Amino acid sequence: MKTISSLLRQLIREQATQLNVSEGGNTRALIGRDPQTGVIKGKETVKMHSGREAYAEPIDLASGRIKRQEFKDNVIEMLKVLDTKFEYDHGSPIWDPNERNSILDSGDAFSGSSRHLFAPANVLSDEEFVNYKPSVGDVDLTIPEQTIEKLFYTLNQIDIEGGFPLTDKIVYIGHNKKSEKNDQINALFSYIWDSDAPKSEGETLFQIDFEASEYEEGKPTAWAKFSHSSAWEDVKEKISGVSHKYILEVIAANGNPPPINVHLATHSATAEKPKISYEIDKETGLKVPVKLRGTKTLDIISGYGSRYKLLDWQHNGNAVYKYLVRAEREDATRIIKEIFIGLFKVEPTEEDLKDFESFTGILKIMSRVMSSENIIKVYKGYVDRLYGKDAEQMSATDPAKDSDKKDPSIVYFKGMFPEVESSLDIDALKSEFYGKYKIRSKNESVDYNNIKKFIKEVLRAWYFYKTFNKRDKI
Repeated sequence: MKTISSLLRQLIREQATQLNVSEGGNTRALIGRDPQTGVIKGKETVKMHSGREAYAEPIDLASGRIKRQEFKDNVIEMLKVLDTKFEYDHGSPIWDPNERNSILDSGDAFSGSSRHLFAPANVLSDEEFVNYKPSVGDVDLTIPEQTIEKLFYTLNQIDIEGGFPLTDKIVYIGHNKKSEKNDQINALFSYIWDSDAPKSEGETLFQIDFEASEYEEGKPTAWAKFSHSSAWEDVKEKISGVSHKYILEVIAANGNPPPINVHLATHSATAEKPKISYEIDKETGLKVPVKLRGTKTLDIISGYGSRYKLLDWQHNGNAVYKYLVRAEREDATRIIKEIFIGLFKVEPTEEDLKDFESFTGILKIMSRVMSSENIIKVYKGYVDRLYGKDAEQMSATDPAKDSDKKDPSIVYFKGMFPEVESSLDIDALKSEFYGKYKIRSKNESVDYNNIKKFIKEVLRAWYFYKTFNKRDKI
């Protein structure tokens, strides 16, 4: 018979997974794949594992149950086994055999904050890492971009084979992709950190995101690492890696202002059949021509390049531009130094290039090369990127977590440049943003009946314990 404490732990764990999936990764293991193609058609069905639906959970390092060094070693061992399986399926491995061990053991194959998680202990100690990152949502791992579709096949084969034995500590559970056309595969694994514990109590279901990345000579390129980076300087300030990318986007747009009195063509427009893009003005409710943004853009896929192309025809005597999709940005560059020059219009020093890798460093560069007026413009654009009409949610289930991820960068910005404080009513923007916040659980809506049931179960178990004075400690 299960003890009261184990029942409570199970209940808490189930509800934490149900209502708070953003604490871990966001993936789940799907079943019902075609044996040949791995494609899922129709309604999603989540795999069951150890009596619960297979969703990603946080990797808890603070409790000491999962130890960073052991986890690193076990994951790397598993990846080497997976690499061997991949080579058996396709005739060549995922990573260059001459570089694989080096980039895995050094952490260079990992991206975002995962690069710090897998950094050697002499580079970043366990104590310092856990102090600033007591819990990890998922593991971000780069693979050569040409291997992503083949990995889709291999992972599906493991599913079909009923669970290819990876290691005694890590078991592959499944992934959430429905077809092979992906830039990323979000896979779910079980990490058994206590093999003596009751089933499901000594394991964590954790997520690895296999990211198709640019590799050269068996290693991730400088751009691949930069575009998916999360600097340790930012981590210590609780600033997310995405904040670094957002502020670069804003600087790119601000430094290349949009042309005045021009129009944006629709995707299908031609000189023979001219069509102009329109939008609804929020204040008047009237249909008005779409306003162009900055002529340059920066994104993690194509790099830094032109957002629009000037067409050879006009509309009502005004110039017309076409929006360029990534594949059409012929002038795009992924060379870090060229991007720096494009953004800041100056030749970078070694200190500049080092600072360029972090959000906090970007602000230092701004303090050296930007006027106060331009700094305020960047601040306004950055706040709009976080809370404006096109802002993205950083948590699918909790506005407070969204705010926790965004606020530290705003606080740091205002601390470094106090003059931005009075330039914008940020509270009004946040109020509107969170007033429209869409909340979902893993099943797309929170089941409040489950919450009530959970509370009743806890109270009933506690009453049972108090009444009969069991020795089992909660």
